[in-house]
Amino acid sequence: MDEFLPKWDFNEVHRITIGAPREAVMRAAMEVTWSDVPLAQLLMKLTRNDMTTYRRILGDIKQLLGKDEQEIVFGGIGSPNGTPELDPPGSASFRAFAEPGCRKTVMNVRYEGGVLSTETRVKATDEKTRRDFRVYWLFIRYGSGFIRRAVLSAIRRRVRRDLRNHTRSEG
Repeated sequence: MDEFLPKWDFNEVHRITIGAPREAVMRAAMEVTWSDVPLAQLLMKLTRNDMTTYRRILGDIKQLLGKDEQEIVFGGIGSPNGTPELDPPGSASFRAFAEPGCRKTVMNVRYEGGVLSTETRVKATDEKTRRDFRVYWLFIRYGSGFIRRAVLSAIRRRVRRDLRNHTRSEG
């Protein structure tokens, strides 16, 4: 994550203990859907975000920046005028992007030592954008945190269910 956004203006970190094989946890993180997080769906509807129930949560995030056996890193660039195109698309262009009036967001899902975490970092490309985003962040931070914790809990439930089903199929 530091490779893509080493300095940031805003961040949020959430963790949950799972204590399961890394492969099972990372697979569940990639497969969890909004139907696994019904209360988050309600919050999204209240904010008029269209989160189709069976879409994968991590699939809703625009750009995969990096992935290894313990971490998945996604990123996006936002501006009042829509999403700027990166040319060429990819992590190098993301790191170099500095167009004024935008904000770069990076989110990860990381599993290490039995703990699944998610961190979000946001970096504004100029002072006005930073000031404007600070107000927005004050309003959305708690709801966003609630959704992140609900997603982490949904991943843990999915892991436990999958491991139970795997044990039953072997028995």
